[in-house]
Amino acid sequence: MKKCSLFFGFLIIGSVLSAQLNYFSLSMGTTLPTQDFAGTTDASTTGYAESGFTMSFDGNYFPFDLFGINGTANFGMNFTDDVELQNDWFDYLKNLYPDVIIPPDATVEFNTTQWNYVNLMAGPIISIPVSRFFIELKAKAGLSFIKPPERNIYISFTNTEINSTASGQSLKFGYQLGGGILYMPNRNYGVRLGVDYFNSAAKVNLESREDDGTGNPVIKPAVLNIPVSAIHLTAGLAYSF
Repeated sequence: MKKCSLFFGFLIIGSVLSAQLNYFSLSMGTTLPTQDFAGTTDASTTGYAESGFTMSFDGNYFPFDLFGINGTANFGMNFTDDVELQNDWFDYLKNLYPDVIIPPDATVEFNTTQWNYVNLMAGPIISIPVSRFFIELKAKAGLSFIKPPERNIYISFTNTEINSTASGQSLKFGYQLGGGILYMPNRNYGVRLGVDYFNSAAKVNLESREDDGTGNPVIKPAVLNIPVSAIHLTAGLAYSF
């Protein structure tokens, strides 16, 4: 019994202390918005984001065996809940111009695009090898280039027009926390499954204009700050170097 325990003990220690693999990986998957980024309660503070697509290119270098450095270039895209956003944007403009009564038969035109972002991040990674598997934990921080959806709503009735546009792009601090499982059936190629939590923020420039035909339009600019957070679920290929 003692010999068996010693055997498995040495096997585990040997697997943990085995040489780490430096590798590149290309992963793709889905991005699931969370918290206020997925919220649909306020057109000025929540993101109305839906699930979308993400792709990441990672490089991992292990100068200290179990401990290494991870660098990531990550692209993400989230669709927008345009139905809820249109309804809340309409209510936002009614509150913004309380003296204007919008009739039920007013003409309303609305369009929007999707959320896009690119992350360039780096940070520490811990990788524990167990046979041909590597269990990873990592934390990264860096820059997030975020392009919010372009939004445009146009309301017209009698001699009055209300138009509101939102757009912008932000360069913000962002971070990712996550982990994964890397399987290397041979020394050169493998498969990786990952999950990461992404957090940042976006600035949206908004301009609303109400024109009743008298030549004195009421223009109200605003800057919206919307949190951006999502869970990335990915699968991809790895190449060891």
